[in-house]
Amino acid sequence: MPKKHFTINLISISLLLVLFGCGPSTKITSSWVQTPVPTKSINQVLVIAISRDTTSRKLWENSFTEQLAANNTKAIASHTITDDPIAPQEEAILKVIRQAQADTVLITHLVDSDTTTKWHPGTVRYEPSFYSGMYGYYGHAYRSVYSPPTVTTRTVVSLESNIYDVTTKKLVWAAQSNTVNPKLLKTDFDSVVKTLMADLQRKDVLN
Repeated sequence: MPKKHFTINLISISLLLVLFGCGPSTKITSSWVQTPVPTKSINQVLVIAISRDTTSRKLWENSFTEQLAANNTKAIASHTITDDPIAPQEEAILKVIRQAQADTVLITHLVDSDTTTKWHPGTVRYEPSFYSGMYGYYGHAYRSVYSPPTVTTRTVVSLESNIYDVTTKKLVWAAQSNTVNPKLLKTDFDSVVKTLMADLQRKDVLN
């Protein structure tokens, strides 16, 4: 394979790895916890994802209940109680809470989704070489490497997650997170939840 073509193919493969090979990156942009942290144990968490997309709702709720269970915290996903989104009335929410026998509720919703697209112009790189005259110039130009223009897209999804105590109805913990380039796969949801779980543990919300 000519060196020029090999280099272009290598650049193209590297770009694909950047765009599609890397998982999403998540960071918590703000986090708050009630002080002092409630001393009573959490016995059952009702996990609610506010989403009109059924698949996203189930993936998120399942991921959080699985990771809470791995932390020895009992949890139940709201979609296992009702397939339909919970209506925004107090009685509708209380009905699901009673069915779940939950003493704690974790609610997550989408705050924002922002997508930006950037165009990167192509470049020409010449290999170092001394040349003179027509033949020397031709050989030098032949060895130049051209990188075609590329377009990259960056999506940032912002989520807000809150934990409430059912008895007092007070907010116990809240966090906002940004995730870059999520693909809405189960592994993506698991990665975001893992970041939030780490914050819950650092703040001693979970035993």
